[in-house]
Amino acid sequence: MTDLEKSIREIPDLLKAIRNKFFAEKFGEIKTDDGKTLSYEGDTPQAGAAIFIIEGDQKTPAPDGEYVTEAGVITVKEGKITDVKMEEQTGTSFIDYLKSDAYQGENYDFEKYPWDQCIEDQKAAGVHSPECVCAAIKNRTVKQMMDDGFVDTVEKAITEIQNAFKGKAVFAHLFRKLFDIQPANISVEMKKEQKDTRDSFDNEMKGLKARIFQMENQMKVVKELFDIIERLTKAPSFQSNFKRADGGPKVKDNDLVLTELDTWRKKYTVN
Repeated sequence: MTDLEKSIREIPDLLKAIRNKFFAEKFGEIKTDDGKTLSYEGDTPQAGAAIFIIEGDQKTPAPDGEYVTEAGVITVKEGKITDVKMEEQTGTSFIDYLKSDAYQGENYDFEKYPWDQCIEDQKAAGVHSPECVCAAIKNRTVKQMMDDGFVDTVEKAITEIQNAFKGKAVFAHLFRKLFDIQPANISVEMKKEQKDTRDSFDNEMKGLKARIFQMENQMKVVKELFDIIERLTKAPSFQSNFKRADGGPKVKDNDLVLTELDTWRKKYTVN
């Protein structure tokens, strides 16, 4: 074999060595539920990537099948990933969050409050005004109730808050208006209840405005009467038994005040 032929035969091994040195493939690892260690190409397991089982120092292509891992179910065929079904990360429950330092501590972050998670929990519990309950909790009502000794657990505090809105549609409506809270997604029945609440609220406001208008008119009438009486008592003839100090005839100017009083009486007296 000539030196040229020998060099040509060594080219594939040379290229492989260069690739391994300068273009090393990145592999990630993940555990299965039965304790096996899988190694896959790339940062995350994706369809089309090669996947292996690591046993000691040995790394062999993973047999066909489904592997339940901490990140989801990975389906393998012929040493490659064909499908990845990632499990939804539930994370910390809402109750656990309310018990944690993130909510109870001094560094509570109003913006990081898990609003959607709270709404989901309240809707699952059948609460009629979930957005009101969640807004109250967001303002640390749970912590305040516990600090003040009204309740001794997070669960009891939530129940008290839920009861505060239960069967009180008008109060819940006012609470939304006051704190500019958008209603959560609700059923047709709940939407009808909210519409009835708004109508009831509007009717109450109309009645209140009417009563205020009536009271204002009554105050106006009373003021007119007191003005007339005040002017009448200050009249010269009233102060001197309707006679002049020198015994002359009564002052005719008082007739104007008396006439005004009579006019007022006729105006506001219902026959």
